This record gives sequence, C-alpha cells and structure tokens, in this order.
Amino acid sequence: MQIYEKIVELLREGERAALATVISSKGSTPGKPAFKLLVTESGDTFGSVGGGCMEADVISAARDVIRREVTSLLSFTLSEKETGPDGLICGGKVEVYIEPIVSPHIILLGAGHVAKAIARVGKIAGFGIIVADDRGDYASAERFPEASKVVVAPFDEVLDSLPVNRSSYVAVVTRTHQQDEACLRQALRTEAGYIGMIGSKTKIRKIFARLIEEGFSKEDLQRIHSPIGLKIGAETSEEIAVSVVAEMIQHRRNSPRDMGTPV
Repeated sequence: MQIYEKIVELLREGERAALATVISSKGSTPGKPAFKLLVTESGDTFGSVGGGCMEADVISAARDVIRREVTSLLSFTLSEKETGPDGLICGGKVEVYIEPIVSPHIILLGAGHVAKAIARVGKIAGFGIIVADDRGDYASAERFPEASKVVVAPFDEVLDSLPVNRSSYVAVVTRTHQQDEACLRQALRTEAGYIGMIGSKTKIRKIFARLIEEGFSKEDLQRIHSPIGLKIGAETSEEIAVSVVAEMIQHRRNSPRDMGTPV
C-alpha cells in the first residue's frame, strides 16, 4: 500500500499519525530528498527516510509530533564513523520535516443558536464542522457555512450516517432533554474521542441514572463532558461556544482519558 493511501485510511479510521519527509541532503547519506516515513499512533511504520540511527531518532520525534500535533524540523550531521544496522558507512547532512496527520472534527447534534456559535469558533480553532438536526430549516448550509456536511435526520439515528471516530468531538446541544438523551445514547456506542452535552446538573443526573439502568457503565459515563465547556462563567451563546471549544482544545492537546464528568 502506498503511503498516501495509508494516510487516507488512517484519517478515515480516526487514527493519528505523523509523516516525516527528507527535504534536503548533502554528502553521502542513505536518505535522499522526498524519502518519506509514516509513523502511526499505534506504532506501525511505512516507508523510510534512510534507516539506521537517524531513522530511529525520526521515529521518536514523530511520536512526539503525534502527541503534540505540531510540526518539527530535524537536522542530522552524519559522520563516516556512524553505521546503520546494515553496516552502511555514510557522511553528510540531512534535514527531515515531520508533520502531524490528524483530522479533528466537531459533530454538532443540534443546530440552534449555541451550535451556530460553536461552529464559528470551532472552525477558527482548526476543527472541521459537521452539523445534524431533525429540522431542515435549521440544519442548512446557509445557516452553517463553516460546515463540510449538514445532515437532516431523526436524532435517534443521526449518528448512523456520520463519520464518527477517535478524531470526532461530539457536542450534544439539541433543544430538548429527550433528544439530548437519544444523542448521548448513540454517541456512547461510538469511538468518539470527545463527547459533551449541554445542560443543568439536575438534567445530567437524571439522564445518567437512566443510562445506568439501561446497562451503561460508570466508565462509559466518565467519557462525557457535562455540563459541556470549561467553567468560565459563560452566559451568551458566543461565550458558551468559547468555553466548549476551549475544552475541546484542552482535550485534544492533553489527550486525557479521565477528564469526563465524575459519576
């Protein structure tokens, strides 16, 4: 499989990766310009930037790029005394550029005023935007020009037609408690990397109790960020959007597994 085909597959599955590319080389070096090495979050590698000790360092740096989701430029000076695993003697300079491969996107379940504000703020922050609602006059490209996809479907089946994976940030912001609960029930059955729901503590407590009765575990509920957003005293739709996207950024950059609501 070609590297770019693998990248498409990884993005479809929501797995993060990093792509290392040799951008310059001088002297006798095993890696030449345009050599590429793809390193996945699970530790698999595809391609090569030349092998040897340099490649081991590139793989280590790529893992850090995946974790931090920032680019990196590495410079190597290879002496003739350095050998790779095949005993190749080389000397020269090599530059390797490493870029993160990730496609984080917010799935807004609900297309009201709060969702509209989250779409604007989320797009600015670098997230892709997908919007879903059961009302066609709300879920429209005109109301959500930031969205790459707008879906009109019943809330109890809406996630069936959406690309939900580990790079998905699901925000449940519908207009009723019943719809929120239906969306939450679906979201918990997906691999979404982040799930958040708007609402009061009383509403959340009642919904959580019903989900427990249905067989969801406390560990399942710990995936949920609710009330959604960082506690900054937000009141307006725009302020709530800032708090929600800020929490998503915090989750994305820190990748914590236990930042959901305690049960």
